[in-house]
Amino acid sequence: MPIAYETEDFIIIHAGIEDIPDWKGTSHEFALYTQSFYEKEHQADKTVIVGHWPVVNYRATTASSNSPIINLEKKIIALDGGNQIKRDGQLNALIINGDDIAYTYVDELKENIITRSHVDETNRVGTVTYPNYEIRVLEKGEYFTLCENKNLGIQQWIKNEYIQENMCKNDLSTTFLSVEKGETVSVVDDCHEGYALVKLCSGEVGWIPKDCLL
Repeated sequence: MPIAYETEDFIIIHAGIEDIPDWKGTSHEFALYTQSFYEKEHQADKTVIVGHWPVVNYRATTASSNSPIINLEKKIIALDGGNQIKRDGQLNALIINGDDIAYTYVDELKENIITRSHVDETNRVGTVTYPNYEIRVLEKGEYFTLCENKNLGIQQWIKNEYIQENMCKNDLSTTFLSVEKGETVSVVDDCHEGYALVKLCSGEVGWIPKDCLL
């Protein structure tokens, strides 16, 4: 089987291509196993569509989401939605119609209806994700604890139940969301005190007060 497919406009490959004049010289190992390709550069004259590295891994300091990253200036589309390996992961699909590129996704989360509107005033965004789980506790709160992510040198509010010794136990959104009454959301985790972790239709994943749900 070939390690890449090339069309008139795209190079489709599992993990990425090397930053060399002729991308077809990319090694088999790089093509299948390179990490965080979106943070690298390439010299191909076409947009490279890759999976392998879940897109949420790039979102430590932005709103948590498993939706594709489409950057035509950088000529990279990162597609991996963490399906089956992230609890809030999803299966992403690109929809390419001429010059227009959109996406859709499916997941296995159960839907719920918002019964009380909530406006977030914290403006907290981010994600704890592989391989940056080591933390230092700064300030303990009732439901969330302010921590320093040791690998990244940033501060993140982590749900108390996910903290074990000096680690965040798993991948976890540190984003807080606003919701409106009647809105449909998907529930990621509603088993802990005070707040529930949900996914909006837009794909953003974050915390809302638990009493906003049915």
